[in-house]
Amino acid sequence: MTHSIPVPDALAARLDRESKQQRTFPWRAEPWLELMHDLPQVTELLQRMPGRVDRISTRDLVLRELAAGRTLPAFVGAMVWGYGTTGYGPVRTRWVLTGTKTNPRASPILPHVTLRLEDGVATACRSGPLEAFRHMNNEGKIKYLGAAFFTKWL
Repeated sequence: MTHSIPVPDALAARLDRESKQQRTFPWRAEPWLELMHDLPQVTELLQRMPGRVDRISTRDLVLRELAAGRTLPAFVGAMVWGYGTTGYGPVRTRWVLTGTKTNPRASPILPHVTLRLEDGVATACRSGPLEAFRHMNNEGKIKYLGAAFFTKWL
């Protein structure tokens, strides 16, 4: 038996308002290109991404990449936006793709990572965001990809 918890009035009112568009912010392609050196589709995407990104432009980019069957470029594009201007996005994204923090630049991309990213998207499309969250936090878990960033992917 499931219990439904009512949405607080203040939250419901906020959710009903029109949302503000996120301001664009700059990102630096060079560190991403250096760490994604062995992924031609990813480097091609990084070279054509605008110098400023936001939530909507990134969502559109990710959806186009996924529709074209390019999961890794879609994921890296989402991570560029997700990590913003922190500076550590490229290396942490590489950790996710290689499953290692030890010399990730020289380590190969793990094939199961792409499959799990695709499975997360398929779960979100088929069963919704809550089930996709549950899936990626359990049987679809990817080393070094925690909830704060797999939700950006979803």
